[in-house]
Amino acid sequence: MQKTVSWIGAKTRGQHTIFNPNGLQKTAFTGAIPRRLMPRGTIVVETLFPDQFNQPLDLIDYERWHDYRRSLHMVLGPNERLWLANEQGANLMMPSLDLSACEKDTPIRISFAWDAYQMRSWLSAEDLATGQIYSKTIKTAYAIPMDDVARVLFCKDCQSIAPAVSALFVSDQVEKLGYSSGLSSGALVDTENGPTPIEKLAHGDLIATQDSDLSPLVALIQTEVPNFGSYRGVELRQPFQNLTQTLSVSKDTHILTNGIDTEYQFGCESVSLKAEHIAPFVPRSQGHSAAVTTRYQLILENSGAFQVAGISVLSLTARHDTHNADLHARTRLSHLNANQLVPSKASRPRLLYEHEATTLLSDRYL
Repeated sequence: MQKTVSWIGAKTRGQHTIFNPNGLQKTAFTGAIPRRLMPRGTIVVETLFPDQFNQPLDLIDYERWHDYRRSLHMVLGPNERLWLANEQGANLMMPSLDLSACEKDTPIRISFAWDAYQMRSWLSAEDLATGQIYSKTIKTAYAIPMDDVARVLFCKDCQSIAPAVSALFVSDQVEKLGYSSGLSSGALVDTENGPTPIEKLAHGDLIATQDSDLSPLVALIQTEVPNFGSYRGVELRQPFQNLTQTLSVSKDTHILTNGIDTEYQFGCESVSLKAEHIAPFVPRSQGHSAAVTTRYQLILENSGAFQVAGISVLSLTARHDTHNADLHARTRLSHLNANQLVPSKASRPRLLYEHEATTLLSDRYL
C-alpha cells in the first residue's frame, strides 16, 4: 500500500517557510529535496479577492528549465476569472474558474489538486467570508516534480509568490474542500452521558444544545490542516466566558454569546462571534504549536449550537448544493448522503463584524 504523507510544505507571511517531504508532522528534514515526481498533490493559496483590478494579479509565477521546461502560473484576471497554467515538458493545461460571484475584498482559499493516476485535476476556490465553494474538474493531470514545488515555496531562482499571497500550502495528496473550522481534540462536549471528548463522539450520540435540549449527532467531521494562515488556531483560555477548560479552536469557529448588553446593543437575545475576534481579549498561551492540527466539528440532526466546556458553539449546517455530485465528492462531507444534510430551518444568529465584536467585548473584558 502506498504511504500517505499529506501536508509537506507551508509558507505564511511573517513566518519561516517549512518543507518536509516526509510530512510536516515528522521530525525536521535535512538534506536535498528529492527530485521525484508527485503523481498526486494539492497546492493551496490564500489571498484577498480584490474589489478592483488594474491588471492581472499573478499569485504564482514559476518557470524553470531542468531536463525539460516546467512552469506553474496562477493568475486572478480583471474578468474575475482564476486562471492556472501547468506546463511539464510537452504537456500543458490551462483551466480557468469563474469567481465573479465571490465577495470582493474578502479572503479566499484557492486550491489546485491533481491525480495523474485518475487523469483528473481540480481547480477550486472557497470564499472564506460566505463559505461558498466553487470548483471545476479537468479531465487531465500531469505529475509535478517535488523539487519544483519546494522552489516555489522558497522562492528559489525568482520571486515566484506574489506579495498578495498571505499563505501557501502543499500536500502530496488530493485534499478535500471546505468545512475546516472546529475544535481540537480533548474539547469536552456536553452529552446525555456527561462531558465527552469531541473526538470520541459517535453517530447517534445525544448532544446537549444551547436550548437545553438533546439532539442526535449526525456526523463528526475530522479535518487535518496545517496550523498556519487562516487554518491557524487560537486559544480561548478559561475562565473566559465561564469556560471550564482552555480550548484550541480554528479562527472561524462561531461562538454564541448573550446577555443584557447583547440585547441592548444588537436587539437580539444572542449573537455569533468568530473566535479570531474573541482571541485578542484572552490571555495568550506561550506554548509551541504543532505544524499540523486536527479539528473536529459536529453536524446535528437539529442544526444550531452545542454546549462545550461551558460555552455554545455553532454546529455545521449544509451550505453547499448536494445535488452537485462532483462538488459534493470534493468536500469533507462527501461521505454523507444528501438526505443527512438537512439545511437549517431556523435563521442563524447574527454574526458580528469585527468592529461590532470589539465593541461588545470591550465593555466586558477591558
